Amino acid sequence: MPTSRESKVLAKTDFPLYVVRSIGSNCFMIAGGGGSAKTGVSNKIQVYELSSVGKSCIAKHIAVCDTGTRAAMNAAAFGKDKGFVLAVGLEEECQLYSLCSVARQPEVIGPLPNNQEEATEAKSDIPDSTLRHRHVSKDSSDRDITAKQKEQGGKKKSSAGKLLEKKLPTSANGASEDFVPRIDFLKLGSVQTDFHAEGGFQKCVRFSSDKSMLLTGGADGHLRVWKFPSLEKLYQVKAHDSEIDDLDISPAGDKIVTVSKGGSASIWKTKDGSKIVDLQWKSPAGVAYRMRSCRFAPVEEKKSTLFLAHIPVQRSDKAAACYLSKWDTTTWKPEKVVSTGKEVLSSLTTSNDGIFIGLGTISGSVMIYIAFSLQEIYRAKESHGIFVTGLDFLPCDSKSSNLVGGHEVSLLSVSVDNCVQIHHVPQRKMISFFWVLLLFILSLLLAYLLMDNIGL
Repeated sequence: MPTSRESKVLAKTDFPLYVVRSIGSNCFMIAGGGGSAKTGVSNKIQVYELSSVGKSCIAKHIAVCDTGTRAAMNAAAFGKDKGFVLAVGLEEECQLYSLCSVARQPEVIGPLPNNQEEATEAKSDIPDSTLRHRHVSKDSSDRDITAKQKEQGGKKKSSAGKLLEKKLPTSANGASEDFVPRIDFLKLGSVQTDFHAEGGFQKCVRFSSDKSMLLTGGADGHLRVWKFPSLEKLYQVKAHDSEIDDLDISPAGDKIVTVSKGGSASIWKTKDGSKIVDLQWKSPAGVAYRMRSCRFAPVEEKKSTLFLAHIPVQRSDKAAACYLSKWDTTTWKPEKVVSTGKEVLSSLTTSNDGIFIGLGTISGSVMIYIAFSLQEIYRAKESHGIFVTGLDFLPCDSKSSNLVGGHEVSLLSVSVDNCVQIHHVPQRKMISFFWVLLLFILSLLLAYLLMDNIGL
C-alpha cells in the first residue's frame, strides 16, 4: 500500500458540499447546501477558476448561483459553444443552466427578497426566469406541473420557448460584497425526473458522450432517458424496486448501467431500454454486499470497461472489507476484484482517459487506483472530516497538468465538511528508450566478452 499523502484545501464554503464537477481544463463547480431545513444554511452552486502556483494551484471564486430552498445533490456538465451546460438535481427536478462569460451587470436568479418582487414584476419586458421552490405534495393542486405535463414526463420549457435556443438573461446572487462574478448562470429549463409517491428525489444524472441524451434515476427506481436539449422523454424503465443510487452510460453510448440501493445492478440497451443482464458478483462467505457506485471507462475506440464499488449491506463492530471490481463488458463477468480496505466506500469516479479510478470513503479518505491493474497509487487517510460526497478528476491533458504543477493526474474531492480538496499524483519516473537501448547493447557486449573469455 502506498504511503499516506496529504491533500491541499482549495476552498472552504459556508454550506455542506455534495457535488464537484470539473468544467474545462481550468475550472470546476461545486454545489450543496442545507436543503429546505430552516437552519440558515444557504443552498448554492459555485464556480472556481484554477491558476498555477509552483507545484500546485489555487482556486479563485468566479461565479455563484443561489438555488433557493433546494440543495443541489447531483449534477452533470459538459462544454458547449465557448461555455458550459449544467444539469443539476434539485429534489424531484433536473434544472438546466448555461454558464457563459459575464457580458453585463448580473441580475438575480433564484427567489427574490419581498421588497424586490413588485419592482421586478413591473419590468414587463424582462422574462420571469426565477427558480420555483417547492416540495412534492400528495395534493396535485400544489403542483405547478399540469396532468398533461406529467404524462409527458413533467417537461417544462423556459419562458423563451425552445430550450437552449434562446438563453434567458438571468444571473446568480448570494455572493459577498467584494465578489465580482465572471460567469453568468443562465437558466434554460427544467424537467421533473422522479415521481415517488412519498416525494420524488433525483439521485443521479449523466449526459451521453455525444450530448444527445440526458439520463436520470432516483427514488422511484425508474431509469428515464431524455432527448437533449428538448427534454422530450424518450422512454422510462422500472429498473429496480428500490432507489437508483447511481447510473452511467458507456462511452460508445450503447449501454447503460444502473445500481440500486437494494444492492442489484443491471445493464440496459440505450436504444430502447431493454435489459441485457443483471450483474452477478459472488461476495465473500458470511457477508452480504451491495453494489454502491458504477462507472464506465474507455479502453480503446468503441470499447470500455465497467467498474463497481461494493460495500457491506450492514456495518458491524467487526468491519468487513470493501471491494473494487473491474468487469468485462462482453461477458459481463468480473475480470479482477481487489479489497480497498475496511473504510466504507461512498464515491467512485474515473478519469476521462480511463487510466485512473478515484474512490472516497465515509470516514473522509480519498484513494486513486490504476484502472488497468487496480493497483492503489495514492491514499489520503481521512483528509476530510467526514464522508466524501463527490469526486471528479481534472481532465488528463497537458493544459490541466501544467496548470496544477505538472502532476500526472489530479483529483478533486468534496465533503459535508464544507471543504474542496485537490489530490495530486506526481509523474511516475520512466526510463527513457535511450537508456534501455544502451543497457541492452552493454548486456550483449558483456555476454560476448564472457563467452570469448571461456573459449565458446
